[in-house]
Amino acid sequence: MRWRTRPATAGIGLLLAAAAASCTSHASSSSRHREGLQLDVLPPVAQTGVAPAPADDATPVLVATSTPARAGRVLTLQRRTASGWQQVGTASTDGYGMAEFPAPRSAGGTPDYRVVAATSKGHSAGTLTGWRRAFSDEFEGSTLDRSWGYRALGVTSKTSGRRVSASSKAAVRVGGGVLRLQVRTDPRRRGHYLNGHISTESTYLFRYGVAAARIRFERPRGIHGAFWSQSPEARSYPGDPARSGTEIDVAEYFGSGFPAGGLASYVYHVDTSGKNIKDGDVLPRAVHVVGSADAFWRTFHVYSVEWSPGGYVFRIDGKVTYVTRRAVSARSQYLVLSLLSSDWELPDLDTSRLPATMQVDWVRVWQR
Repeated sequence: MRWRTRPATAGIGLLLAAAAASCTSHASSSSRHREGLQLDVLPPVAQTGVAPAPADDATPVLVATSTPARAGRVLTLQRRTASGWQQVGTASTDGYGMAEFPAPRSAGGTPDYRVVAATSKGHSAGTLTGWRRAFSDEFEGSTLDRSWGYRALGVTSKTSGRRVSASSKAAVRVGGGVLRLQVRTDPRRRGHYLNGHISTESTYLFRYGVAAARIRFERPRGIHGAFWSQSPEARSYPGDPARSGTEIDVAEYFGSGFPAGGLASYVYHVDTSGKNIKDGDVLPRAVHVVGSADAFWRTFHVYSVEWSPGGYVFRIDGKVTYVTRRAVSARSQYLVLSLLSSDWELPDLDTSRLPATMQVDWVRVWQR
């Protein structure tokens, strides 16, 4: 069953705050509703472009949340200076009641920021502190870093939905500062395919934080690229996603021409009967965030999830695309990058467009 969250109310601001830096906020009454403002600080999760770029050049993001949530409210970001508060920029809230601002870089120390509503004296103050980098790979050199391992090499499986597709080292390449995952025809078996599929299952696990990857997805339909996370205990405790962990699909792209733009975010868990339950969907909002459906394969974007005890917030370049508070994992999980050709989508694959390539510029995880 597929479903979408309703436009966020104050609950989303609370969800974001659960993993954000402490801040102070003041609100004033407006009509019958109490207005509130909150300013949260994200790590550097915004970096678009057609070429690889240093992860350290990515931009931190300030997220302002207005309650009650409504679209079109004008918020102003201000920075504290020696002479008082200076305006940095303005933005309008979206349907989630949120507005994003690039965090200005400042020499000589970290300044304070606050956000002010045009119709309210309320404000919220925050600082650009509180995150530590817990994992990083920029895919330098010509070999896969030892943080990563190949998943299920050579395995084809009816239960996995890939009877003619297998993970292969030949479909994983590193060079020019990027990881290239491919779907290739198998030269030894007609009608079979080789897939790029790697993870940190044996080397790195984390619980809560922000996981992000800068990706330029593949173009063809009939295959799908993904950045995701999974628990080693998945399916061990049916009906208890906190204990079992979940599959967190930060971003899955199903190719050019796929309905609704083809970019999806999901969370999977197993119910008491052993059935997979899916939250999430293909997100038309994602097309609006990146500018056009072609931008998923023409341009690098940073796809991230903020995972906290309160839920998951999915973003592209710091802009929220999906939020859910269901099936929250409390287990440590590992990272996965993949470009797969599943049985159900192969009828849409034009084999003349193979090999197809998904490029990953960098992957990072930050925690409080």
